[in-house]
Amino acid sequence: MNYSQIGSGFLDLLKDLDPDSQAKQDLPQLVDILESLDDDQSDAIADAIVDWCAAHQPLGENLRIVALRRPPTKANQANEEQIKYNISLKMKIKQKIQENQEQKSDNSQTYQNS
Repeated sequence: MNYSQIGSGFLDLLKDLDPDSQAKQDLPQLVDILESLDDDQSDAIADAIVDWCAAHQPLGENLRIVALRRPPTKANQANEEQIKYNISLKMKIKQKIQENQEQKSDNSQTYQNS
């Protein structure tokens, strides 16, 4: 697997995370890890995602299955494209965290109004 397979596979898994799962609650930890890495460190970013998913099973196994179904990118892909992809990946994970927080807030307000 290469970094783009891991990144895109992980984004697919985020769509289906159980709202009450520990993994969803721990997403900010992953963002902190990814933010500590430079955007040109594609292998380190992919490794961080794999390690985080492995610690939040069954995400580790699911990531392997989903990522392997994706076609790998060319090994000589331009570094600039890798950096753009890594920035986009971080932003999408942050966006998912924001959506989760908004959903929790909406659910909390609905509960209070009942």
